Amino acid sequence: MDSDEPPSWDLDWDPELRVLIVRVRGAMTVEASVTVLQEISAGGAWPAHVATVWDVRAASFPNASGAKLRSLADRRAGFDDRLRARVAMVADDDLNFGLMRMFEMLSAHDEGAFCVFRDFDAALRWAAER
Repeated sequence: MDSDEPPSWDLDWDPELRVLIVRVRGAMTVEASVTVLQEISAGGAWPAHVATVWDVRAASFPNASGAKLRSLADRRAGFDDRLRARVAMVADDDLNFGLMRMFEMLSAHDEGAFCVFRDFDAALRWAAER
């Protein structure tokens, strides 16, 4: 994964499971992550508090730090509709998995459930639970 690749993402709604899948690629930043949250909150075929699987296996976080993760958690708290959502993160390498676990802990005050996985199918099953 080239850490210089600009961030990009796809939002895929699964109406049967009622889960939104966010596939992220490239070098993600706090600003890019907030843009994704804005797109999710803007809605579409899904409800605002839709269960979401963030697949970050093709992403990098080249400038990640505890302060930046805290900043993202604080900015995420401004999306009231997202705070009740079930959120699964999928990261298969140790570094990204550890970063997502840190973000999970920083987001612990949310009303929804948040969990980090290494396996995409397990994350999808968990997110689809009601």
